[in-house]
Amino acid sequence: MAVGFLIPISFLLAILRYRLMDIDEIISTSLTYTILLAGLFLSYPGILVILKRSLWGDKILTEGSFVAYLVIVAVLFDPAKNRIKLLIDRAFFRDKLNYRNLLHYYSQRVATTLKLSDLIDLLIEKIPADFRISRACVMILEGRRSRLYPKHLRFGSSPWSQSALVDTLKDEKTNYVLCEPKKIKNSKLAKEMEEILEAGYLLVLPLKGSKSFLGMYFLGPKLGESLYTSADIQVLTTLSLHVSFAMENALMYESLQNSKKQLQEIYTQLLQSEQMAHIGEMASIVAHEIRNPLGIIRSSAQYLVEDLKFNESSGEVLDFIISEADRLNQVVNNLLNFARFKPPTFTEVYIDELITQILDKWEQSSEHNPAVMITQTGSPGRMPIYADEEQLRQVFLNLIQNSEEAMPDGGKLNVDFSEDRKNDGVIVSVSDTGLGIPEDISQNVFKKFFTTKENGLGLGLAVCQQIIEAHNGTISFTSKPEKGTTVTVWLPRKPHSAVGGLV
Repeated sequence: MAVGFLIPISFLLAILRYRLMDIDEIISTSLTYTILLAGLFLSYPGILVILKRSLWGDKILTEGSFVAYLVIVAVLFDPAKNRIKLLIDRAFFRDKLNYRNLLHYYSQRVATTLKLSDLIDLLIEKIPADFRISRACVMILEGRRSRLYPKHLRFGSSPWSQSALVDTLKDEKTNYVLCEPKKIKNSKLAKEMEEILEAGYLLVLPLKGSKSFLGMYFLGPKLGESLYTSADIQVLTTLSLHVSFAMENALMYESLQNSKKQLQEIYTQLLQSEQMAHIGEMASIVAHEIRNPLGIIRSSAQYLVEDLKFNESSGEVLDFIISEADRLNQVVNNLLNFARFKPPTFTEVYIDELITQILDKWEQSSEHNPAVMITQTGSPGRMPIYADEEQLRQVFLNLIQNSEEAMPDGGKLNVDFSEDRKNDGVIVSVSDTGLGIPEDISQNVFKKFFTTKENGLGLGLAVCQQIIEAHNGTISFTSKPEKGTTVTVWLPRKPHSAVGGLV
């Protein structure tokens, strides 16, 4: 007798220990079978009495009647069980999840989602909310690179491409991993599980594509801190298969979109190169037709100023002619330099010495505003960079001139140097205390032919950007209206395009 009670007790403990069913399911199923068994025990004698009195009278019931009863019970048992269980669930467990409906709904949703961003939103927002899971995140693996969503999330002390967990999930027989580090003998895997638990995740599902391992789907604890049951895991692993196919399609679509964008950029560059070639030819013709008479006008005005005596007003007119001739000549030079850009000729350049020379010459020129105080700070290190000295001279002279023009009433201009040892480069910042750049035009300052100057052509900063990028460098700026602007130039010590000629 005691052994008879031990068997169901052992079975119940096994169910709870290995999460074969949740408590709600145990109660619902137990009540269902209890009602069915009670119904059978009560119905059989009653049916026999009714049949005997109404059909057979005093005749003895045959074995065939019992067999008929069993057949009827076998036919009606399963529908009756399902109906009773449904009624019990509705009466006592109204908040219980309908996994069949959820699985059907989200299988369709993920299958029809093509954009990666929309799929990620489903995985980390919608599915956890409807499945009553506290949190979720997605890890996408692409070779040695990994992408984690949400993007602000960070966990794991070693690269995921070398993860023991990834190796475990790549096994075809492994459909999920519950993070239980105390049960794991592999120390590396146990450590990774501890890190995942610290980040707030408990269940990890693999995302396996048709040809490669795509990543992992991390799920936190269930709301209410209840344990994941076999039914939960079975539904979630089934859903992860649908997610895997959708993820593979989304990544392929993303790759196609990136390829399309790159082709469009290449086409635009080719079209622009062709246009610039035509502009270069036109600029050469225009420059030839303008420069010669422009040179004659300037030299004639200069001759009149030096050799003849004029009254004050005549002298001012001649000075104006000379300055405007110089300005037009600079416009022609900028147009030619931009339209027919020559690749840099790389030589050793000490950047601080170059800019010191530029500043010394600038302070002695008539264009310098004496009300502007110029200073230099920092050091780029004593190692040279490889660059085209004349092109860099053009860049920094343009930046210095722009800074002074932003301070018509005077101010401070500072050139700061620093060494970027991490990226093997130098940083040069040109700062002023001028008018600053308004936010509504800040995105256009490097665009061709964009200018805020009355007589500007809009090629100065565009040429600067073209030169710096040809040196594999970067140029950027920060600005606050009425407080000033800082233009920052980063240059590598050895540009990629120069390395072949430096070896």
